[in-house]
Amino acid sequence: MQIIHYSVNVMNDDGVIIASGNPKRLSQRHTGAVLALRENRVVEVDQLLAQKWNFEAQPGINLPIHYLGKVIGVVGISGDPTQVKQYAELVKMTAELIVEQHALLEQERWRHRYKEEFILQLLHGNLNWQEIEQQAEFFSFDLTKSRVAILIKLLHPNSDSLQHLINYLEQPEFAQDVAILSLDQVVVLKHRLCQPYFLSK
Repeated sequence: MQIIHYSVNVMNDDGVIIASGNPKRLSQRHTGAVLALRENRVVEVDQLLAQKWNFEAQPGINLPIHYLGKVIGVVGISGDPTQVKQYAELVKMTAELIVEQHALLEQERWRHRYKEEFILQLLHGNLNWQEIEQQAEFFSFDLTKSRVAILIKLLHPNSDSLQHLINYLEQPEFAQDVAILSLDQVVVLKHRLCQPYFLSK
């Protein structure tokens, strides 16, 4: 890790190195990580302990990574434990923030996909009113708003142009819902402002 000038390793829940500042160590079993996982504690490895373990772990410090109260992996910093200890909590915190951010992004991705499926089923008339109300509440889809369905067809479809179109249509200021019908078709549910009108006598 260039910022702290020490190599950082990330181990999965089996103690296998899945990311490292030293590519040669990838896919190796890390004894210090296995111990950190098993006992849920910080494991410091000095030169003597590394030799005892036949260098299945290099000198350094290894900290369990937690998410939702569970140990999901280990992050380690290679080097003299007395020197790298000052960076340990910072590296651990950074790793846990990355995991949390990834989980939130994945959760949002699945929510987006299910909402898109809800819109398609709504348009095809595949849901009864109770199902519509339940899913609309879950997705904060206001059923009282008037909407118009707009079908957009791409003349030269490809995955890049489709994604570019979706990103544009889903801008918050447009206040509309979007669903992909196919590689070349997108449907937009656009909020329609109902203007009051008066009948002349």
